[in-house]
Amino acid sequence: MSVDTFADRVGETFLVEPAAGDPFEVTLRACEPGPEGAPSRRRPFSLLFHAGDGRLVAQQTCRFVHPDLGEFPLFVVPVGPEQGAMRYEAVIS
Repeated sequence: MSVDTFADRVGETFLVEPAAGDPFEVTLRACEPGPEGAPSRRRPFSLLFHAGDGRLVAQQTCRFVHPDLGEFPLFVVPVGPEQGAMRYEAVIS
């Protein structure tokens, strides 16, 4: 995974399957590259998702499902509500 994997996916929906509880949908709202690292390392980046139903789950590794990207784990942290949606961030380094 890299920033290029997600950059063109902003606005798309992902299914989130937490460790406990029902799956829910989130929309990718931002994909931001981090600072340049060592040439041999992947450039870090962050992803910001919104859960439109306001669902709150604790920080944890969840399984994400996307029709084109398949299934993959992401550690997400709730960063608070915004206009009725709960925001979640994943930082990949």
